[in-house]
Formats: sequence, structure tokens, C-alpha cells
Amino acid sequence: MEENIKILLDTLNREKDNIIDEEDNKKIMYLCESLTKIEKEIPKLEELEIIEKIEKELEIEYEQFYELGNYFDPICIGIKKTIHDNEVKKLREENRRKRGN
Repeated sequence: MEENIKILLDTLNREKDNIIDEEDNKKIMYLCESLTKIEKEIPKLEELEIIEKIEKELEIEYEQFYELGNYFDPICIGIKKTIHDNEVKKLREENRRKRGN
């Protein structure tokens, strides 16, 4: 996952100077910041959906970002799996506590 994040960050940073639209530059900066945060902690599902939406918009709009999905999708799937596993673990512990009482 870390390797895919590094490739995404390199691609975004390399191409951001070629993007003229101010709004899209803000999206690129937000995506870079979010990817950097993902390296340190798992985002909430709502945050991940926002990041995913921005990634898709950039991928569709700019030819130089066509490959973003190849690196972002495995990251997204891994994060969703981790979130799901954590939720299952919490539910199981809660159910154990209820049965124990």
C-alpha cells in the first residue's frame, strides 16, 4: 500500500504544475494531503469516499491522471477491508461482553 501511495504522490506532484484550473489544483493538493495522512492513520469511510470521488474526477478530466485508479483502487480496497475488520472486531467484543453479563 505504501508503494502505491508513493507512486500516486509522485504522479500528482509532478503533474500539478501543468494544471491551470485553480479548483483542480486545490483538489490535487487535498488528495496529496489525504494520501499523506493515510500513511499514518486509516481514514473514516466518509473521508475515504470524498478522496475516492476526487480521484475519479481527476482521472476522468486529465489524460495524465488516467493511471491513478490502478494505484488508488488497491489502497481503497485495503482501507475498506481494514475498516470492515475493525468494525467486526468491535461487534464481536460487544457481543462477548453482553453474553458475559
